[in-house]
Amino acid sequence: MAIKHVEVDLEVRGIESRIHYLLQEGPDDVPVILLLHGHGSSVAEFDDLLRELEGKAVVFAFDQPSCGRSTNAVRQDVLSAYSAVEGARRKEALTYLRELTDAFVLEVIESILQRTGRQVRVAGGSLGGNLALLLAEQNPRYAWLEAAYCWSPGSAWRLGIRKRIAGYITRKRAQREWSEADIRPFLRAQYVEQVTHAGKTYPQPWYWYFDCWGEDAGPECQKQGNGACSRCHHKPILRMPEGDLLGPSDHYPSMSAKKAREIERALLAKAGTTYASRIAWHWELVAAQLALSHRSRTPRGLSPIETLQVPTMFMAGKEDRYFPAPLFEDTRACFELAEKRQGAPGAARVKARWFDATGHSLHNERPGELAAILTGPPL
Repeated sequence: MAIKHVEVDLEVRGIESRIHYLLQEGPDDVPVILLLHGHGSSVAEFDDLLRELEGKAVVFAFDQPSCGRSTNAVRQDVLSAYSAVEGARRKEALTYLRELTDAFVLEVIESILQRTGRQVRVAGGSLGGNLALLLAEQNPRYAWLEAAYCWSPGSAWRLGIRKRIAGYITRKRAQREWSEADIRPFLRAQYVEQVTHAGKTYPQPWYWYFDCWGEDAGPECQKQGNGACSRCHHKPILRMPEGDLLGPSDHYPSMSAKKAREIERALLAKAGTTYASRIAWHWELVAAQLALSHRSRTPRGLSPIETLQVPTMFMAGKEDRYFPAPLFEDTRACFELAEKRQGAPGAARVKARWFDATGHSLHNERPGELAAILTGPPL
């Protein structure tokens, strides 16, 4: 079934954006799913999952502002528009993306919902999972929202001194003036350099997938990662679209060929859509996620995760557990906190699914299993 690529103009609190989105159509009696991509990514990250969902769901996904083929988010415009919005302080960027998602549904998907009598299942991982939880926590609940499915969501962690310091640093970066000369150093910081120099850490893309991804057919594969057996001896070749080397891959441990090639592909996609005008927004979103914790107590005594308004499925790969964000443990902690209120008045239903030999990117690593969950019986 063909995938349509469309553009729509949206306005949220006076902020105008031209949003690129895709639509994979399906029968009227299947679920309607809205996929939310991760930080700095695009709808292209769902290519594997879309193949598994074909004919089983009506699927929408949109490029967030400053991502993919959508227009840029102007950081200062967002901060100004949300400066007086209750609960948005230091999380303006996330609040904006949540309201933009609501506007997208009402503008683009609502006619399908009215025709079919269905609601939307929203799903995403990392930043997309964070947004799915923010939508599920919204009170009063969104009338169009049937359920939320999140894997390894950002802001699942507890706030601590390290998160606060990191948030301060990234917000300072967001306040800088960025130029075209900064693009290559920006990409090197993500794809070449270690996450931190405190302890044993690797470049950010190493955390996206389990090292042994794609090695299931090898009997000698012990699923230990870090090049523990002879099958995982690859490293990514970090070349830019024009072919020159971005930097050496010395900081990466050995990994499967599939993981190395996926990191290379991601770099090419990122390099093609990185502009100086987008870098400040990138860091603003990092800072906003570090300033938020779904587990922090509110003045009312309950955390946002305990007051979910819609049924929610928590998911994570068991190998998504590395410093500085052990998101398997953090996601499981969110689920356990929400589960404690099961049966209490107004508590939403919550479920969980944990995946063996899987890292941060369920939609790439386990697309068939994830598709079965997203299209399964209502939560």
